[in-house]
Amino acid sequence: MTGDLSLYARTTTKATMRFQNGKEVVDEEAAARQPREPDTLKTSGVFGPILGTVLVGAIKTHGDLSWSRWEMGPQGPEAVFRYRTTREKNLFFTGSDYVTINDGLAHSKGYEPFHGEFAIDPASGAILRLTLEADLEPRLPLDRSDIMVEYGPQVLGGRTYICPARSVSISRQRVIVDMHGWSEKYKVYAPFETLLNDMVFDKYHLFHPTVRMLPGFRPAPQGR
Repeated sequence: MTGDLSLYARTTTKATMRFQNGKEVVDEEAAARQPREPDTLKTSGVFGPILGTVLVGAIKTHGDLSWSRWEMGPQGPEAVFRYRTTREKNLFFTGSDYVTINDGLAHSKGYEPFHGEFAIDPASGAILRLTLEADLEPRLPLDRSDIMVEYGPQVLGGRTYICPARSVSISRQRVIVDMHGWSEKYKVYAPFETLLNDMVFDKYHLFHPTVRMLPGFRPAPQGR
């Protein structure tokens, strides 16, 4: 690999996120007010769906799940397991741009197999950390696509929940630049560039209905 491997801060954004009906929902109005930078890494699913993706990939038929080691975490020992999926499991969607024959830009995207680890609290069985690393074909404009999510306790409504606390996503892909020469403008590949998203989840709120039963009331007559 060639090119500058240093990382530089590009932009910081904030948005409200909800996990609703099994899906990750972002407050689009708040997100739209944030400045958009070109060539940024777009990551989705780390707030909720990625946990199911890893578990399904690890235990589904033809999956490879095995014991790895004990590891000392901030709150005590953690049981670490490693796993690997096959290409037949359409679970992890990733991609990047590439230059077409007619000098245009197209998006290379698809489902890729992946491997990684997840750490479990042996006392409660809660997953405390997981990693996901795509197993990409060689000579693609996308050289790396990895995700890590850490989980921690959150007290909501008098109960303790294990929720996402932080996520780091890393992508390494071929840069495309515009060149000018011989009175022409055309696109060429430049060295690979590393993009990183560092997300922190905080200020949790629990949304659920509250019902009160009022005995002894008299039903109102119909029509009133």
